[in-house]
Amino acid sequence: MQSAHKIYRGTRKTFARYTTSIAKEFKTEWQNIKLNLSWVTNRTLTTDILTVSLTKRCNLNCTYCWDYDQRPKLDELGTEEIKRLLVSAKKAGVRSFNPFGGEPFIRKDAVDIIKFAFSLGFVVTVTTNGTLLTDDKLRKLVEAVPQKGGELVVLVSLDGATPAENDFIRDPGSFAKTTRTIRKLNELRHELHRHVSLVVNTVISRNNFRSMTKQVALIRELGADQVHFITPIVNGGRVATSMVERQLFIPPHEFPELDAQIDAVLQMKKESTSALVLNNQTSLENFKDFYRRQYDQHRHYFTAHTTSEKAGTSSQA
Repeated sequence: MQSAHKIYRGTRKTFARYTTSIAKEFKTEWQNIKLNLSWVTNRTLTTDILTVSLTKRCNLNCTYCWDYDQRPKLDELGTEEIKRLLVSAKKAGVRSFNPFGGEPFIRKDAVDIIKFAFSLGFVVTVTTNGTLLTDDKLRKLVEAVPQKGGELVVLVSLDGATPAENDFIRDPGSFAKTTRTIRKLNELRHELHRHVSLVVNTVISRNNFRSMTKQVALIRELGADQVHFITPIVNGGRVATSMVERQLFIPPHEFPELDAQIDAVLQMKKESTSALVLNNQTSLENFKDFYRRQYDQHRHYFTAHTTSEKAGTSSQA
């Protein structure tokens, strides 16, 4: 009898060959298509989620967008290519479809692709900044969810409890557009009696960490189901430099304030508002350590930025 480790390792190789062949079939780079490994029993591979980057294009220029440099490099899959991919994935036993970007709704066919996925029986989770969804497009999106058994999860990005906090990161005017979209989605899902879950993703940085409890209150007021606090993906280069320039790394002398905010959110989870925070206790506790490590790991960017500023001041003099 083979050990579980050997079976798992062999299945991962099968998984890699399968996903690579799909990528080749649809003539796109690996970054555009991902099948998430979720369950391995004996020699059977079960994949739960098909994640497809519909586009790298986006109408916003968020400070910590790790995908920013990739926008001009990757070709987009065509509508029919994506539909064929969905059919293949369904035959392989995939249950969920996660379209993302860039901003997926920058594509005119985004709602049609989601509607097609529903016709195949997928649960759909879409990530959006919410700024391009007009009333007409929102209605079509919600109407696309089958009344029986259909499930749509909308992950909306909102990085602050006020326009000043959010728009500093995500472009001027985006707070008003995004919050309007959340309100409208909440209204439509009740009007049309569709199973639509609304989750707000909030990236925590120096710009907004003091408002974590206010963000929970805002989510309740907007009619969203939950807020998911997440950490920025800082992979060096543009993201790290931009965060230093805009002072978004949390410095050591502000860690006590960060800890206090996290403790306050943890307290909320113990009370009646607990369902509004998607993060579990361990996830929130880990934030404290994460931001300390993040500061230490990117300390050299602070030094380089300070040196550059001094050089610029000297040349102007």
